[in-house]
Amino acid sequence: MALKGKPIAVSATHGNTATDIYTAPTSTESAVHTLYFSNTTGSAITLTLKVFNSADNSTVTLLDTYSIAGDGEYTFPKVLTLAGADKIQATASASSGLVAYYSVSESTATVSQGFTPRGVWSSGSSYVKNDIVSASNGNSYVASQASSNQDPTS
Repeated sequence: MALKGKPIAVSATHGNTATDIYTAPTSTESAVHTLYFSNTTGSAITLTLKVFNSADNSTVTLLDTYSIAGDGEYTFPKVLTLAGADKIQATASASSGLVAYYSVSESTATVSQGFTPRGVWSSGSSYVKNDIVSASNGNSYVASQASSNQDPTS
């Protein structure tokens, strides 16, 4: 695991090109813990923040034209988890004055299985470890092993 980070100048969009803040190395899972932006000018600058998903070549907008006051700052409030070759990208309304900083941990270890929501429990369905079902009593249950026709309330 490595912690990385460096200041990156975020500039206005030239055509459809955003500034790459961070690109997850291939064959890693990365967790961006801190994503901080500093406006070094006396005037407000707007920030657009996106994540590029390399698996399907899609882009998700996290912030759309968020205004950062002159001499102000903004810290993204959540940890961003990225797969290999995913990117955090940003554009600004000004050609200079917005600087991004980040801290990230990178891991090449095998990522453990996450939880899979499966909806309402059904006696006709088979479940695997970490499947989550809701039951008629209003509670949710996590499968601790593969099973079928085993009522989670019993």
